[in-house]
Amino acid sequence: ITDLLTNLITLISKHPKDTHLRISAQVIDYLQQHYQEFITIDDIARRFSLNTSYLIRKFKKETGMTPYQYLTTIRMDHARYALTTTHHTVLEISELCGYQSENSFCITFRKETGYTPTQYRYKHEL
Repeated sequence: ITDLLTNLITLISKHPKDTHLRISAQVIDYLQQHYQEFITIDDIARRFSLNTSYLIRKFKKETGMTPYQYLTTIRMDHARYALTTTHHTVLEISELCGYQSENSFCITFRKETGYTPTQYRYKHEL
């Protein structure tokens, strides 16, 4: 994520008048601040007064991933950290990471990491 943000900031500084790049930076900032909330791509598009399809295309072109993929990455990073540094339950972590159900969190977590949240916690215990 750090490399992605650094590259984006570099692009913005090279092209400060390109409003589309600034939009991606704003979307990234918004996602990082609101990942704990239930957010849809339509919500993000409305927030920035953009067409949903345009937002997805432009964001993917600039970052290499869709806004939803980026949001999932942020949520999974926070989930992995919480699993290894806290004693919160999987349900609590799923809620802290913006998931509406523990089941959808567990499905996404396993898809992204290859482990269930509980397996990941035991594998990475200190």
